[in-house]
Amino acid sequence: MFFCGPACIRMVCKYYNKPTPIPTQDQIYRGDGLWSWNPASIYTSGLSAGDIVKWATYRWGKTGTIATSFSNSVAISEIENNRPFFSMIPGHFRLCRGYIAQNGYTYLRLNDPLPVGSTYGNAGLLERTYGSSESTRIYVR
Repeated sequence: MFFCGPACIRMVCKYYNKPTPIPTQDQIYRGDGLWSWNPASIYTSGLSAGDIVKWATYRWGKTGTIATSFSNSVAISEIENNRPFFSMIPGHFRLCRGYIAQNGYTYLRLNDPLPVGSTYGNAGLLERTYGSSESTRIYVR
């Protein structure tokens, strides 16, 4: 549905233990005071990368940076500095929480909030950085 962004935000809320109490996915989707929806359009679309940046600023006290060109060294640095980041494919958010370098390739370890039983839905999903469909990353520092 439209809750992949809120699910990923909630994962990071739990990681940083902020804000407390941790809001529900519905509270996050509705904006928790940061944005609002036209009542007629609620649950018709998902969050944007800009919404993640806004959340990072006002709920975690951090800076969110949207990137559309990627570097394995930046991804590795983020993870090694204990900073999970958002990894988007067209129309969908995931959260990168680790990496593996193997046989000359870097693989991102993703928490993908798609429903259990889908081709994703695997907390340990590995995706090779070269040739993936990743379109955007949002670093939270």
